[in-house]
Amino acid sequence: MRHLSILLALLLCPLLCAAGPLDGKWQGDLQGNPVTVDLCPDGTYLTQVGAGAEGQSEEGTWRSDASKIEFSPTEGEPYVYAYSIHGGRLVLSGDDLPAPLSLGRAGAAPDDGTPPPPTDGTPPASGSPLVGQWNHEGQFMVGWIALRPDGKYSSSLTARGVQGTAETGVWHSDGSHLTIRCGGNEVTYDMAVEGEQMTLSGGNLATPLLYVKVPGSEKTVAEAGARADAERNAEDNEWRSRLAVGPLSGPSHVMAAGEVPEDEHWKDVQIGATVFTAVQGYVRFSTQQYMYRPGQGPQGLFRTRTAWLFLANGRVYVRAVQYAGSTKPDDVEQPWGGLYYIDGEDPKEYWGQYAIGADDSLHVVLDDTSTMDAVFTDGRRNMVWKETTYGNVLWENEALQNR
Repeated sequence: MRHLSILLALLLCPLLCAAGPLDGKWQGDLQGNPVTVDLCPDGTYLTQVGAGAEGQSEEGTWRSDASKIEFSPTEGEPYVYAYSIHGGRLVLSGDDLPAPLSLGRAGAAPDDGTPPPPTDGTPPASGSPLVGQWNHEGQFMVGWIALRPDGKYSSSLTARGVQGTAETGVWHSDGSHLTIRCGGNEVTYDMAVEGEQMTLSGGNLATPLLYVKVPGSEKTVAEAGARADAERNAEDNEWRSRLAVGPLSGPSHVMAAGEVPEDEHWKDVQIGATVFTAVQGYVRFSTQQYMYRPGQGPQGLFRTRTAWLFLANGRVYVRAVQYAGSTKPDDVEQPWGGLYYIDGEDPKEYWGQYAIGADDSLHVVLDDTSTMDAVFTDGRRNMVWKETTYGNVLWENEALQNR
C-alpha cells in the first residue's frame, strides 16, 4: 500500500536537508511491519516495509525545507509531509496521514527513564547555567526547552501555527554539547552559549536554532518539575495498587470464554512468580478501520489490533489480528483514520507463562519456548514491548470517560 511506503520513507528523515547526520540506515516499526530506509548524501533513498520477499520497497529522491519533506519515488507521484523534529523524534503530518506520526531513529541508546548518573553525589545538572527555560522564535519554527536541575527536561518544537505535544526525557552537557534522551532515542547537539542566548546545531537539526533564556526560570522550572513529578508519582502509585501483583501459589484451570480459547497447557507456570492478582488486559488498535465487501463477511467495522490477556494463574494469552486492504468503499462516510475493504486477514494467537519483576519488567515464555521481554510503565497503566505501547483496558476506559 502506498501509505506504508510513504510513512516508512519519512520515518527516516529527522532532517532531510542535512546530509551527514542522516546518512545511513534507519529502522522502525509501522503498524506491526518492520521498516528500513537508506538515506544517501546524493539525495537518493531506498525504503522497505515488511520483511523478506513479502516486503514492499521503494526508491527515489528526497529533499526538504524548514518545515516540509518531499519524496519523489522512481515510479509514482511525489508526496509531501509537514514535519517537526526534536529530541531524536520526527513528527510527520498531512498528506494521507490520519494523525501526526512520531518516529524514532534506529540504533539509539535505550532509555531507562533515569538521568545520567552524577559523579559527585549531586543532582546531574545542579548548579548548571543551562538550568531554566529557553524559548525559540524562528521564522518557521517555534518551541521551548525546560532543563531541570535533576537532569530531566521537557520540550516542544513545531512549525508555526501547529500545536505540538511536549516530550520529556533526560539531558546532560559537557559544556560544548547538549545531549537529550527520550523514548529510547538520543541526540547530541553542538552548543554555544553567550549570556542568555544558546545556539544549538548539528545532531538532527538542518539549521542552527537560537534559544533565549527566560529570566528567573531556574527556580520556576525546578518547582514546576517537582510538582509534576509529585502528581505523576501519586497517580502511578494509585494505579500500581489497583493493578496489584502477588506471588503465584500454584496452577489453576480457567475455562474458555469469548475469543479466549481453552488453555491446554495451564499447568505450565512458574510457582512463586509474581503475577497479577486479577485478570488484566492490554490492547493496541490501528487508526484505520476495515469492512468486508457485501456478502463476503460479517457486517461491522474492524481494526488491526493486538491484545494481551494476563491471567491470575500465571498464564498469558496474546491475540493479534492484522487486516490488509487499500480500496476505500464508495459512498461511505470516511471515519477518522480511513475506512478500507478487507482484502486479507491474518490472525495469530499464542499462549505462555509470565513473571513480573520488582522493577515492573515482564518476562514471557511462550509455549513454543520463545521468549518475550517488555516493561510496565506509568504505574502499570501501560506496557511497552519493542518500542510499542499497549494500554491497560481499565486505564484506557477511564481515560475515555474523563475526556
